[in-house]
Order: sequence, then C-alpha cells, then structure tokens
Amino acid sequence: MKSNFYFILLYSTLFTSPFFNYGQTVLSADGPEGVDTYTLINNTFGPNSIETPDLDGDNTATHKSFGKHITEIFDAILNKHVFNFTIHLNEDNDTSTNSTDRQRLEIKTHASSPANLKGISGETVRYKWKLKIPSGFIPTSNFTHIHQIKAVGGDDSHPIFAITLRKSSPSAISKLELNYYPPASSSANKLLNLDLSLFENQWVEITETITYGSASASAYNIIIKKLSDNTTIATYNNNTHVTIRADNTFARPKWGIYRSIASPSTMKDENLLFADFSIEELTNLGLDDSKNTMTTIAVFPNPVDDKLSFTEAISKSFNQYKIIDINGKTIKLGEIKTEQIDVSTLKTGNYFIQIVDKNKTNKTIQFLKK
Repeated sequence: MKSNFYFILLYSTLFTSPFFNYGQTVLSADGPEGVDTYTLINNTFGPNSIETPDLDGDNTATHKSFGKHITEIFDAILNKHVFNFTIHLNEDNDTSTNSTDRQRLEIKTHASSPANLKGISGETVRYKWKLKIPSGFIPTSNFTHIHQIKAVGGDDSHPIFAITLRKSSPSAISKLELNYYPPASSSANKLLNLDLSLFENQWVEITETITYGSASASAYNIIIKKLSDNTTIATYNNNTHVTIRADNTFARPKWGIYRSIASPSTMKDENLLFADFSIEELTNLGLDDSKNTMTTIAVFPNPVDDKLSFTEAISKSFNQYKIIDINGKTIKLGEIKTEQIDVSTLKTGNYFIQIVDKNKTNKTIQFLKK
C-alpha cells in the first residue's frame, strides 16, 4: 500500500454526531451593551488569548494609556458590530517577547484553550472569518501577518501557514500573500500572491480547511470570497504540504496584526476589521483520549480522477455514504454496495465523504478530486 495514494484517517472511536457537529466555536462582536471585548475573547478562546500592547500578557505592557487596542464598532455594510484592531507605529512594541523590531496585536488559541480549538494530527478543522482592509493600508516590506496557523511544541519557531500583507518597494503594488513554511525552514513558499487592491475597503470571507498530518496524509484548502456579490477572489488546494510537523503537539490559529518595524519611515498607524471568527472540527480524534484502540480506514486513490475506492474495513462495516463539498453542501449520496463509487462528475476541488453504518454511526474523510 503506497502512502501517497491514500488519505488515512486514524480514529479511536466512532462518533454518533452528524457531519459538522463535532464542535464549532464562534466569536462575534456583541457591541457596547454586551460582554466586555477582552472578556468576550477570553471566554471564547480561553484565558490569556489576547496579545496587545495594553495588556501585561507575558511581559510588561507598553501602551496602557491608549486603552484597548481591540474594540467593537458598528459596521453599516454588515449591519452589526465588528472587531476593530488598531496598531500604533511608535508606541506598540511586541508584547510577548519585548522585541523592538516588531509589533504584535493578535488573538489566538493556545495550550489553555479547549481541546476542540486545537488541531492535532489526523483531525480536519475548518476556520472561517470575515476581514476588511481599509483603503490606504500600508504593509511593511518585511512582513505583516494578519493570520497564522502556528505549531506548538518542537519545530514551532515559524508559522505553518500565514496570510501576509507585503509592500516590496515604495512604488510597488502591495500584495496579499498566502505563505507556507516547510518543516525546519525559515523560508516561505508563496502559494498565493494577490494585489491588495482586491481586498481594500470591502468585506471578504475567508474559509480555510486543514487536515493536519504528514505530506502523505494532509489536505489544505482556502477560499476567499467577496461578501458583496459572493464572487470568489482566490482559491488554493494542496494535499502534499506538511500541515503539522512531526514533533509538534498541536496547531492553532492567530488573527490580527503582527508586523516588522524595520523600515518605520514608510509606516503609519493602521487598523483592520474582523468579524465572526469560527473554528469548527469536521473530524475529532479526541486530544486527551489515550485509552482507545486505533483503527484505520481509507479511501483511495487520493487525489482521484473518476472512481473512489473503499478499503475492506469500510465496505464491510458501512452501508451508506454522503459526499459534501467544502462549504457543507451535500453533492451526492447513496448506498455502499461495492468497493467503489463514481465521482467523475465532481468538479475539481476538496470534498468530504461521510460514511454511515447500520447504527447511524458515521465517520468523515477528506479527498481531492482532480
């Protein structure tokens, strides 16, 4: 059995929850009459989930006099309150390492967060959020990360994935990049390189779906859409990236502004707007469950052209299937009567196949249609 032909799903117990019901956590602004902004974030993502210049955090706060650097404002386009992240050029140094060459204003999940907010090897997690970049936003020429998938433990110095805003020279067009950092590397592979003007002064929705694993058992998908007309700005799919490194304990998301200040003469105070952060486990292996016996099921080949095959463990134990696209829409369903199903009519992209046994117990596997 060649590992690059299979997407392996390791699981310790079968879950009876319906698809997309393993656990979803949503963080949305509730306005001035609601819960205090920082309390709301910490209540959702876990204690100490905020790194801002006005909080003590890991070290001494640098800019308490300004007040909260994350606030809630009303947005007329979405007709609701959203989160406003504000960073200052001269006052806001890194709050977690006391660095003087960078600034950090981020929210995150971390070791103290609930288990369903951490991605571990074998799990599939979907992250979704809304973003608005104001017109005139000036990224740094080095890096301005606005989203990161970070590893914890072992090789965790650099993000695994990062959405980075960058200005390559004073006269160049600023870009929004999707970058991937291979294991043991400080150099990024640029996966997307888009003009920042595509995103300025309008709301976009970003959906990022990750199956955490080695190069032979992983999947990465991102879709960026304009909310005004639901058109797609960009997509990217890959089933060969290492989405969690071998010595990592878990992976976690970060959102906000994390920027270099190596060239302050070209920079200024900036703000970004975010709304409706969502973290949703599509499969759950149970981060703290070490007592169960592991079983292996698989579909192959992966990626697939026309016929998707089941392993014997599936064909003998499960009797129904449902194919669901990356947005959660059911595309095809039927009975498992043979060891193959025809997927030739599916469009190119990432999909999930949910298999169900006679007791209505189900498991879900992600696959890529060529």
